[in-house]
Order: sequence, then C-alpha cells, then structure tokens
Amino acid sequence: MVIPEDVKALTCVYCHLRQATTREHVIARGFFDAQPDHNVTVPTCVECNSGTRDGVDRPMSVDEEYVRTVLCLHAGAYGHEAADALVWDKIQRSFKRRPGALAKSIAETLRPTMLRHGQILIPGQRCVRGPQSPTQRVLRMARDV
Repeated sequence: MVIPEDVKALTCVYCHLRQATTREHVIARGFFDAQPDHNVTVPTCVECNSGTRDGVDRPMSVDEEYVRTVLCLHAGAYGHEAADALVWDKIQRSFKRRPGALAKSIAETLRPTMLRHGQILIPGQRCVRGPQSPTQRVLRMARDV
C-alpha cells in the first residue's frame, strides 16, 4: 500500500498510537446523498478507520448505516429534502443488501419512553436507545476527533 504524502509522518487522530496510513471522513459518506466538496477527512490508522479499535465486533460502517437510517426515518425528518433523498436511494439499498439485518438491529434498540411536547405527555411512544447502541458508538468516534 502506498501511503499518501499528507499522512506519512502523522499519527492516527483517534488512537494516537499507530501511524496514520489512511484518511477517515469525519462525517461518513453514507450520510450524504451527494458528496460535498468540503467533507473533512483526518489521518487514521487502518484499525481506527475500519472501526475495530474500540473492541466492538462489527465494522463502524454498519453502525453508521444504522444511525443514518434511524435519523432519516425519524418523524421529524419527514419531508426534509436530504433525508428523503437518502431514504429513496441509499437506505433502500441498505435494506435490500442486508435483508432483515438492518430492520432487526433497529427493532432491538427500540425502547418504550414518554415523550413530552410542551406540557403534553405522550405515553407509549418508542425511541431508539440502549447500552452501547450504534448511535453512541458513532457519536463517540466523531467526538474523538
């Protein structure tokens, strides 16, 4: 593998232990319908770029796909141009590529909760949360930059 000149002498921004041999998109490419010209990348080692540095036995890309899907399918995202574009393209492909797996991972993290809208309580709603959820993992990775 040829190491790009701009990362040759750098240490990984996540672990600060290994030499950076790749570049990681701070905001994953899967969160965009079309790639922006200004999507920031940082120097990373292979382990951190693949998402295996935190000991979780699944690629970070699976969790990024989960977070993107949950955010775009949230009721508050309905009618938002970018969310709709992702739903009708990348998210549909995700469900086809991994039949049942993505839906199962979302269903496993749904928990009953009480939503509040001003002074009105709305019982029995569902939200996505849970210990070591994919959302927490993705946000922690972004925070570590």
